[in-house]
This record gives sequence, C-alpha cells and structure tokens, in this order.
Amino acid sequence: MPYGVLVASLVSIGLVASCGGGAGHPPSDGSPGDASVETIVSDDAAQPSEGGVAIDASADSATADAGADAGGPTYVAGWSDRKRLRSTAGANLVLEEVPFSYTVTLGGANRVRLLADARGPERQWAPPGGTYIADACWHPSGEVSAVLIAEDRTVSLARLGADLTTLSVSVVHDPAIASDPNANDSGAQDLLANGFAPDAAKIGANGEDVVAVVDTSWNSIVAYRAS
Repeated sequence: MPYGVLVASLVSIGLVASCGGGAGHPPSDGSPGDASVETIVSDDAAQPSEGGVAIDASADSATADAGADAGGPTYVAGWSDRKRLRSTAGANLVLEEVPFSYTVTLGGANRVRLLADARGPERQWAPPGGTYIADACWHPSGEVSAVLIAEDRTVSLARLGADLTTLSVSVVHDPAIASDPNANDSGAQDLLANGFAPDAAKIGANGEDVVAVVDTSWNSIVAYRAS
C-alpha cells in the first residue's frame, strides 16, 4: 500500500505547506512519502469557541475548585482526561473532552489545557468549530501539535505556541490515495478519516517534527510526516 508524506516547513507562524508531490509509492528507506497541506488558519488567536486560547489564572475559578475538590490537578467537573503529558521541566499538558453519546458523529467539547504552575497561569486551547482533537503531542520547544478531524472527516494539523496560541491549522491533502489498491471511483478521492471513530488519527513528536497516522475512509493506514 502506498504511503503519503506531508512535508511542511515550520516558520515563526507555524506549519506552512511545502508540497512534495503525490503519494504514489513509499521511498526505498520505508519512510512516509509526499502529500500536500493547505493552510487555512494562520497566526489566529481566536476565541475559544472558534479555536483559541483561554487563560484562567484565578484561584477561585471552576478549574481550580474542581481540581481541589477532586484532589487531582487535572480534574474538572464534567470533563474527562484522554491524555496527559508531562515535560522534563515538570509542566503538565492535558487533552480532555466532555463525554458524549456513541450516537453522535463528532465528539463533544474538547480542548488541550496547560496546567498553571510557577511559570504562569493555566491556558486552554479549543479547536475551530466543527473539528475534534483526535490527538496531540508536545515538542521539546514547548510548542504543541494536534491532529484534528472535521465533521466532513477531513484531517488537519494544528501547531500551537508554547502558550497555546494558534500558529496554524492546515488541511492535509493526499489525492494519490485514490490510487490505493482498494480504492475506486465510488469513494473519497482525497484523504478522509474513517467515520467509525472520532479519534481515527494519532500524532507523535520527533523533535520539532511530527508524524501523523490516519485510519482512512478506505480502511487503510497512512502515515504523514511534517516539520
């Protein structure tokens, strides 16, 4: 099965596309091959409801109260932790969501949250409306990358600053997926995530680069690389 590769160059405002061609065949070294990205949001610290950062530094905030009541630093009433990352410096990043019914096509409210510590107040980032954070990772620089799935099952990569401000959100395109052995003219001719799971994509950091793996609408597993 052919692989796709996303090659993008990281500049001061985040992930900006640097197309590497179609995803026809995997390179001989077994690494992911090329796809393209379309940058749709750049340098936009929007309101949390549309994707952005919220700061909660008050000692009597709902987050502070819930954490104290539950005896745990990540606990917030009504929210469920999906992933918790801890840096070597002791900072904590949490990916969390409001639990939702299995009957809905996209998850409920979701966000990443940088817990307050001696370095600064708590910060939160919510994805753009109509998208869901499938997974997130932390880079050595303190920046955060996330892979997002939209209601139409398109896949995007988000890059956030160390303070969780939005640097970019870029749609991943891979039209060569239509040439996969199990693909045909009756289905998607570009990358779409599998509709049977809201978290049909995972992402991991390799230094300041990322590798995202997507369970596609064609029931294939495709890896993409971005930097």
